[in-house]
Amino acid sequence: MHRALNRHGKRPGSTIAQGGKDPRTSSPWILDSWKDLPLFIATPILIIPLAIVAKSRLSLEEIALYVGAFGAVGHHLPGMMRAYADRELFERFRLRFLLSPLFLLTICVLFEFWRLTALQVLLLLWGVWHGLAQVYGFARIYDAKVASIAPLTARLDWCLCVAWFGAGMLYSPGRMALLLEAFYRSGGPLLPSASVR
Repeated sequence: MHRALNRHGKRPGSTIAQGGKDPRTSSPWILDSWKDLPLFIATPILIIPLAIVAKSRLSLEEIALYVGAFGAVGHHLPGMMRAYADRELFERFRLRFLLSPLFLLTICVLFEFWRLTALQVLLLLWGVWHGLAQVYGFARIYDAKVASIAPLTARLDWCLCVAWFGAGMLYSPGRMALLLEAFYRSGGPLLPSASVR
């Protein structure tokens, strides 16, 4: 008789995760320590010197163009290749993978056609949330690798990510200026000056 898995992907009374590996003996790394460090953990430390050099040699528009061109391809292409090339995954989420791009394209075209700028507010906020969710996901992967699956750990990871990304948004004059400009152009009410300083 098939026994159901609990919410942690384990059978009741089992210490072995759903993937079949005992988290106590498996590696705490996603790939290995030498690959995880530059690809996932130390990426901001590696990018900051590159950004400083780029800022001294290129205009902000050129930097945005390079980041958009190379960053977007490197960020989106692997996900799209997996979603649309993995037959099992595609069949599992067929409607979602076919209809979501059409839905997003329709929304973007309609908002642009009707000159509705509220979409810019949503995109700015979604960008922050998306980055937050990715970092939180990596934190949960590393926690799961060392069998740290307690709800309190998950909540602390979430609170830490919200604090980091929230502070990054609130204390960035550039991002707040973009957000407030898009908010006001979309018809948002004027906020008290004391609350936006």
